[in-house]
Amino acid sequence: MSPKGFHYVIECLETAEQLQALEDIGFHGLYWLRVKTLPLHLGYWLLDNFNPFKNCLVLADGEELRLTEKDVRDTLGLPMGTKEVLVAKSSTESKQFSDFYTTWKEQFQTLEKGQVLTKTLQYQVVNQVDGGDLFKVNFVVLAVSVLLKNNQNRYVNHRILKSLMNVNEIKDYNWCAFVLKCLRESTLEWKSKKNFFCGPLIFLMLCYVDRVVRGDRTVKPRGYFTLDGWTTALLNSREREEIDHGEFGVGFIDEPMGEVVDSSQVHLDGDVGGNEEDAQCGKTEDTGGAGVCNDVKDFVNNLVFTTKLVAENLVSLKSMLNVADKVLPDDVKIKKLCSVAQDLVNDRYSQSQRSPSIISNSILTPDCAKDLLRIQVV
Repeated sequence: MSPKGFHYVIECLETAEQLQALEDIGFHGLYWLRVKTLPLHLGYWLLDNFNPFKNCLVLADGEELRLTEKDVRDTLGLPMGTKEVLVAKSSTESKQFSDFYTTWKEQFQTLEKGQVLTKTLQYQVVNQVDGGDLFKVNFVVLAVSVLLKNNQNRYVNHRILKSLMNVNEIKDYNWCAFVLKCLRESTLEWKSKKNFFCGPLIFLMLCYVDRVVRGDRTVKPRGYFTLDGWTTALLNSREREEIDHGEFGVGFIDEPMGEVVDSSQVHLDGDVGGNEEDAQCGKTEDTGGAGVCNDVKDFVNNLVFTTKLVAENLVSLKSMLNVADKVLPDDVKIKKLCSVAQDLVNDRYSQSQRSPSIISNSILTPDCAKDLLRIQVV
């Protein structure tokens, strides 16, 4: 199923309560989705060359890119908890599940054949501006139904509700393992020609374009989450590049993002999670000398990554500012955003304005970041 419907929902999420709800359940990584459709030729090659038994993608030269739970986390930003995601076998699997499913359906005014349409759920999620428990459950059902494991029809995958009966435990499930399971099962079904592909192609494609590099990274610099910044246009560009060179699956395998930064700790406000002790790099008790940093290597890696990320995105930001000036010259809100962005590029902020709390709360707010991301040629 095309991610277009889910992309529409993401574009419509505007309240602070909705964004906080995504943080609460650990699904905030999906907020950065900018892909509406997936290129077909590249998608077909990926599925044809994915080995579901070895959980790997076989490249043109026979080299294997093994996909892990960490790859899913770094690509989609989903929680990688300790509990196994459970899927009901049927609507009447147990009285507890049947009652929960019946109660869940009561929020919808119209049903078709007793089931919920994906489009109906999309509108429901958008309109639940309070970001309450129903919003959280509905968002996950929609994400699974559109991006991970759809039913090959217009109805939502309600069987995932079995893992959503306790909203507070959603973030404790291993959704990354679930994505890999869906990928394996859907690929086996697809290769047997029994079904259309109904699995997480978006994960497979985004992971591929991030990990397999042709020469230099000329299409898209890496972000905290792979899906951050990739658009349909950029994926189409990558597909054309590979077709022009005569073959898919050619390039070197780059290291996983997780080797450099823990993407599970990235939040919607742009901060990287961690407490004051984390910021101190885990200092030990003072034994007569200065505290010793036990994670110097990780700290240096993060510093190098962040420096590269800032440099790459400053280039992108300058390009976006030029586009915004041409495409939206009279939009007051965009002018204000561009002014803030230009100040960041030109380093006009005082030392006090550079404090993390000021930047987090007044400049890089979710709304600001969202609007800046929209200023691009698609």
